[in-house]
Amino acid sequence: MTIGLAFALGSAAAQTPRTLRIAVSTAADHPLTVGAQKFGDLVGDKSAGKIKARVYPGAVLGNDVQVIGSLQGGTIDATIVTSGLLTSLAKEYNLFVLPGVLHDAREADALLDGPFGRKVRESLEAHKLVALAHMEHGFKHIANNKRVVSKWEDVDGIKIRVTQTPTLIDTFARLGANPVPMPFNEVYTALEQGAIDGMETTLATFDSGKFNEVQKNLTLTAHIYDPLVLLVSKTTWDKLSAEERKIFTDSATEATAFQRRFNREKEAKLLGELKQRGVAVTEMGAGEKARMRDRLKVVVEKYSQSVGEATAREFNAELEKIRKTRP
Repeated sequence: MTIGLAFALGSAAAQTPRTLRIAVSTAADHPLTVGAQKFGDLVGDKSAGKIKARVYPGAVLGNDVQVIGSLQGGTIDATIVTSGLLTSLAKEYNLFVLPGVLHDAREADALLDGPFGRKVRESLEAHKLVALAHMEHGFKHIANNKRVVSKWEDVDGIKIRVTQTPTLIDTFARLGANPVPMPFNEVYTALEQGAIDGMETTLATFDSGKFNEVQKNLTLTAHIYDPLVLLVSKTTWDKLSAEERKIFTDSATEATAFQRRFNREKEAKLLGELKQRGVAVTEMGAGEKARMRDRLKVVVEKYSQSVGEATAREFNAELEKIRKTRP
């Protein structure tokens, strides 16, 4: 999933107000679209109207991978992507999207906003990307049209759409599924036509994409927490004045807090609404979630090793510290 911002930046002598074009692949009511609008509004307010913002839904600037490449090339100014799509650039992101590693939103926030999260964001600058903040996609669950999933064995043989992320491909292959990498904007049609059987999805995405129209089974597995990253092209960033950079960073911080809160409030309301729309919602029990984590340990070990022992140890130490300080 991508939220791209095409911002017509220029020198200080450029026309005023400048236009911040925000192109999103999500629907207008999706929490990420709301977050993008909030970011744009804040930039406009803090710049006293010198920078205007307009949101364009519909992935009009390309799919996730294309948009990241466009940022690196300097032809698009900013985007928000799932962190799994950045694993080839910052291998540390593999740790965030490992199955079963993060248990709840509180520890996710603390880890992403803490020293380790900041360190990973800073590493992206070497790849012509400036990461301003981590927004929230939420915990992922499994939806499909084949059968009710109550244990990991029920996933066997199901064609599951995933992002183009090695960690996710290996995760579902380990569960016996047939993982199918696919851009988000192709998923609805693929489900409708039977090219795939299901998807891993957050509740907000399932709702805003109207996936209840093409899928009837939703299992609350919470198998992976999905952070997203607000990125600005290094080319764009280098054109900003010091004052404008502060406007962008302050706006990103405020928009992230707003977007996380909005997402969590929306999720709390969605389960009842989805049931009313005819979706069979299944809560995977704690014991079955533990069995799934055990099954996926080999994936966790593989990608923990891929980032290096020292990095994995640093990640786990910070996570353990966060858990020890819980109220």
